[in-house]
Amino acid sequence: ARQCVDDIEDAKNRRRKAFSDCLDVVGDHLSTFYAELTKSDRHALGGSASLSPVDTDEPYLGGLAFHATPPSKKFCDIAQLSGGERTLASLALLFALHADANLNFFLLDEVDANLDAANILKLANFLLSRCANNNLQVVAVSHKDQLYNSADLLIGIAKDSTTSRAFTLDLAIRFPSDDENED
Repeated sequence: ARQCVDDIEDAKNRRRKAFSDCLDVVGDHLSTFYAELTKSDRHALGGSASLSPVDTDEPYLGGLAFHATPPSKKFCDIAQLSGGERTLASLALLFALHADANLNFFLLDEVDANLDAANILKLANFLLSRCANNNLQVVAVSHKDQLYNSADLLIGIAKDSTTSRAFTLDLAIRFPSDDENED
């Protein structure tokens, strides 16, 4: 019986350590990505974001507290943030969760809907840097030109009188990168 109790306690300790190690990695990425998504000329360091277990004894059972504080704002519950602020926090968390998974493809559907033009540009720059540095491809559905102007390729759907047609526009060919212009 004592061996069984010891085995259960050992399993709980291993699970706690594995969970805490993972949470530390995700939390570090979250902090970095949120700061990157929220920095600006006025706020060079960006905002801060964190994850913390609700139950510290058994963190895998009680859920997580997710906090995001945009630049120049006081610490508050995430529910009190604007839709755009919550969007940036959620995207930072999404990318943090997948940062070490070596995923090379994301499909984002109108994630820019609640963002103003300045934050869409921050998101576009963040995505471009992630794509350039991590061999990442992003398909983003958007109705906002601030995001799709940063794309390499546009795919559109247009309806004529009876059918819908797909079309593409390769922006990499139309607007070569600076590296290609130097040749």
